[in-house]
Amino acid sequence: MNPPSDPFYDKYVTAQLHAIAAGLGIPYELLTGDLSHVNYSSIRVGLQEFHTRIDADRWQVFIPTVCDRIWRWFIDAAFIAGKLPARDYSVEWNPPPFYLVDVEKDSKGERLQLEAGLKTWPQSVRERGRDPNKQLKEIAEWQKKAEKMGVKLNFSANAAPADSDSNDPKKGKPRKESKDADE
Repeated sequence: MNPPSDPFYDKYVTAQLHAIAAGLGIPYELLTGDLSHVNYSSIRVGLQEFHTRIDADRWQVFIPTVCDRIWRWFIDAAFIAGKLPARDYSVEWNPPPFYLVDVEKDSKGERLQLEAGLKTWPQSVRERGRDPNKQLKEIAEWQKKAEKMGVKLNFSANAAPADSDSNDPKKGKPRKESKDADE
């Protein structure tokens, strides 16, 4: 015996999953993996809004109420155990980055923000989940190592964007580099 099928069951389930996603504050597409009703632009905007919310939750809720409290407990325990000479609670959190939907477009946007002074290089590096001081040190070490081995690395913190017309003699003057730009 076969039970009768309901032609509206799929719509009912979809509506319930939309309600669950809304209640959890996440995009329906992330909850279900169903990308059949989105295009590139709509999923990109949806993910950006979701990332903004998650980033706010990280910095305003999770880090102060969980990470900072555990860190204080850890420092207190290490101090009481004689492993630290003083209680120094200073810490810098670098949460894991969000993966880029479109690396090329996102990188160009990031570059424009850096060039316009809307964000700093350390801020940009922290948003990728890295420590800027460690990354700068690592870049310098690799540049020295590559130079010593006769390898030319194809990147520069001061280079014009790859699609820029600023270094094309037919389209304008070459871009001048400022020595003060990195300080």
